[in-house]
Amino acid sequence: MKRLRTPRWRAVAATSALLATASAFLVSAATPASAGINSGIVLTDASLSHVDQLGNPVDGRQEVWQGDHLVFSVNYDATNTTLTPGDEFTVELPAFLDLQDTAARKPLLAADGVTAGECTLSNTTINSTLACVFTDAILGKSDVRGGLKMTLQVAETTTAPSVEVGLSGKTQTVALPYGKPVAARPAEPWQVASEPSEYSEQVTSNSKGINWSILAPGAWLNEHYPAGSAVVVQDTLMAGKLVLDEYRAYNRIIEECVDPRNPQAGISRVVADGAGKSVDGFRLKVEATPQQEITLTMSGPWSSQCNYHVKLRSTFADNKTIDKSVTYENTATFVAAGTQVKTERAYLESFTGTASYQDGGKTKQSPGAEQTVASEDA
Repeated sequence: MKRLRTPRWRAVAATSALLATASAFLVSAATPASAGINSGIVLTDASLSHVDQLGNPVDGRQEVWQGDHLVFSVNYDATNTTLTPGDEFTVELPAFLDLQDTAARKPLLAADGVTAGECTLSNTTINSTLACVFTDAILGKSDVRGGLKMTLQVAETTTAPSVEVGLSGKTQTVALPYGKPVAARPAEPWQVASEPSEYSEQVTSNSKGINWSILAPGAWLNEHYPAGSAVVVQDTLMAGKLVLDEYRAYNRIIEECVDPRNPQAGISRVVADGAGKSVDGFRLKVEATPQQEITLTMSGPWSSQCNYHVKLRSTFADNKTIDKSVTYENTATFVAAGTQVKTERAYLESFTGTASYQDGGKTKQSPGAEQTVASEDA
């Protein structure tokens, strides 16, 4: 008896259809649709304030300069609407106002520590945006409300004393601080420093380490170290918290002198690094103990008309990201001169979001809400 055979193309088509159906089912289960913007969430009290790099109010100035920092604040009120998980509200700012630390989602935290929502920040060439989505923590809650504060950096000058802000699609005019346009930063002539100092670069929630810089003026080096003598610096990182980056080329000497074409500016070049690079007789040797006690041995034809920046890169112990509760310290001592410089760096929260609510509200769980939250946390 001859056995009937299903045409191969039909078998393949049937198999593909089954796989497509199964795939669609799995995707819909894992990634349900978001509820989208809830127009009943009212955004009010939008404002911009002037702060320094540490987030403190700026005193003694009556003008915002390009490169300065601002804080944008706004309140939200969902007391007159029924919230479901996945409901969101948005903020759109002009592109020249750069949101800081956009890599990680930011929580809307209630007083009891519950995350009532999560906010995503992004910067594009069109605008800087924030979208906050409520989680299933708001189920059974009423009178949901709260506020946001986010740090911005001003990337450009403006001609208007205000900006247009989108609040869940509704445009609102918000005054710039002092009611004035953003001005260009006044030019300051480049100068040779008078004494050593130390500083560090800013960090974000995703930072894997901290870059430190020891500044030594050439005139000061020539005064305290006779020609040809080595400059030895003992540098101490926080034991158990920081380790010297193994890639020695990160550790280098940068010579910074006045730009002959523009006396207002400096011009820089790398003259030596920890991997053996040497230019015009400059030398740098980097040694570290297991306790992260670092010895820097430097030599070079120090110019009295230049500053010298010694760059060190440290990573967080055990390859971790930054601990937001720790203030990291670095101390450097010029051994022969007996001069010590010190600096510290801590994570500065660039976003805070709060939430408050009452138990026993009318909010009910919408279909697929649990999967929506799972998708947000993925």
